[in-house]
Formats: sequence, structure tokens, C-alpha cells
Amino acid sequence: MIPVVPQPEPPAFRRTVADPGTRAIADFKAGVIEDLPALWRSCLEDLRAAYRDVCAYAAIYIDPVTGADSVEHFAPKSDVMDREPTTGATTASSAAC
Repeated sequence: MIPVVPQPEPPAFRRTVADPGTRAIADFKAGVIEDLPALWRSCLEDLRAAYRDVCAYAAIYIDPVTGADSVEHFAPKSDVMDREPTTGATTASSAAC
């Protein structure tokens, strides 16, 4: 198995994902919007770079050309299992933008 070291939350994450996501969840719960925006996609390249193309969930290498392009690869299993299901809240180790 490939060792995976949790990565710190970079400065842009709050501005590009967390804060807009918190507002979107509130709007969704209030019925203002019908679908949540795909904010995590904006940091996919940063996640890939921070984790050096290694899936933080399964600890396997993800080829940049042929591998699945999903931010879900970069949420360590321990964080996913501990995450609050209603908010999707994340910790610094599962987000790198």
C-alpha cells in the first residue's frame, strides 16, 4: 500500500469551496436552490498536486490521463468516515486547494 500523508488546507479553499458551499447548503435547505453546486471541482488540480496523484482513500496511484477525475479520491478514508453526513463538512486533511 502507498503511504498517504494528510495535506493541509491551503488558503484558497475557504474562499473557493468552503464559504460558497456553506452558503449553498443554507440556500438548498431554505428551498432557494434545487441543486448544490459542484464547488469541489474548482480545486481538483490542487488536490491532485497535493496528494501527488495518490488516492487518499484507497492509497493507490491515479494516472492523470486514464484515472478517474474525482475529488473523492482525495478525501482520506478516516475523514470520510468521520464526516457529518448532513453538512459534508470537511477537515484540512481532506481538502487541498
